[in-house]
Amino acid sequence: MAACGPSVDPEALGVCGRERGLDRQEVFPPADQWASADAIVVNDDRVFATVNRGAAVLGKHRVLRAYDGEGELVWEHDGADEELGRALTTTPDGGVVICDRRQGVGTRLTRFTANGDVVWSNTGPVDCNGIAVTRSGLIAVGGEGEIFTFDADGEPRDSWIIRHVSWIKDIVADGDSLVVLLTYTHNFTIERYREDGEFEWAQPIGLGRVTTGASSITVAGDAGGIVVAGWIEHPFSGVRRQSALWRLSADGEQLWTTEEDAFDGVSGHFSHVVADPDGQLLVVGSAGDPVNGMFVAGYSAQGERQWWDGGPSAEFGHGHALALDSCGSVYVAGTMEQEGRIARYTPPD
Repeated sequence: MAACGPSVDPEALGVCGRERGLDRQEVFPPADQWASADAIVVNDDRVFATVNRGAAVLGKHRVLRAYDGEGELVWEHDGADEELGRALTTTPDGGVVICDRRQGVGTRLTRFTANGDVVWSNTGPVDCNGIAVTRSGLIAVGGEGEIFTFDADGEPRDSWIIRHVSWIKDIVADGDSLVVLLTYTHNFTIERYREDGEFEWAQPIGLGRVTTGASSITVAGDAGGIVVAGWIEHPFSGVRRQSALWRLSADGEQLWTTEEDAFDGVSGHFSHVVADPDGQLLVVGSAGDPVNGMFVAGYSAQGERQWWDGGPSAEFGHGHALALDSCGSVYVAGTMEQEGRIARYTPPD
C-alpha cells in the first residue's frame, strides 16, 4: 500500500493531517438507486467498490468502480446483464480481481489493473463465496463446498472439497495458507488449509445452547491469528441478536469472544471486520427493528470497544463491507433508502 493511503498527501489529510475524531468525510458519488454497495477494498492509490443494481427496470448488473483517495471516480466497469458482483480482492501489482455470478450460468473471474484495464477474464466455479490472494500470488475462490485456486494469469490450478460439508461464507489468505469460514444453521466452523489443499486444522464455534452466526473473517494483523465477525443469539433473552467477535490463534485456539449489546436491547449484527497491522479491529454492521441503521466501530486487539458510531437511527440503512487504508481512514460500503452508497470515515485516536 502507498505510504499514506489512496492518493493522500501526508501533510494534507487525516492521521496523516486530518482533524481527529470520528467524522464521515464524504459520500462518494454517484448514489445508485435500487442498488446495494456490497464489497470494498483498498490497494495502493485506489479504492475499489462493487455496486449491484437490482431493479428490473434498470436491469440487474454490477458496476465496479475505482476512486482515488479524495473520492473522485477514476474509472468504472459495467458487468454483463444479470451478472452481480460477489467478491473482491486486491493483487500485489495494485490491481483487483472481481468474482461475478450470473444466475444459472456460474461465475466469472476478471482481473483489472489499477487503471481499469482488463488483464484476463476466466470462468470460475458455480458460486463465489469469498476470494483471496495468497503470498505467492495464488487466487483462491470459495465455491459450493469446495475451494478452487487459479494462478496469477487466471489459469485453474487445484481444487478440493472442504472437510466439513457446509456453506462457505468467506475465505481469507494468511501467508501461504487459506482460512475458510463455514456456516451452519446454529453455529459455524473455521478450517485452515495450505494453498495446495493440505488440511491443517478445524475449529467449530458455538456448539451448545446459544446460536451463533458468522459473516466475515480476517487475519488479525502482523501478530497473526484470525478474527470472525457475526452475531450471537441467546435462548430466552430479551435481545434477539447481539453483535459478536471471535479471536483465534494461528493454530485455531479460541482466545476470546466479545458480545455487543450497544443499543439497549435492539438486535444487531456485525457484517464485516478488518484489522490494521497492529491488530486493532474495525467493524461495520446494522442494528434496529424493524428499520436498520448502519454502524461502524473500533476494537482493540483484545476485543475491547474503543469507539462506536451509528445505530438504529443512522443515515445508512445497512452496512455491508469496509476497508482500511494506511492512513487509518475507513471506507464503508452500504445501502440507504435503496441506494448504494460508499463513504469515508476518519476514526478517533
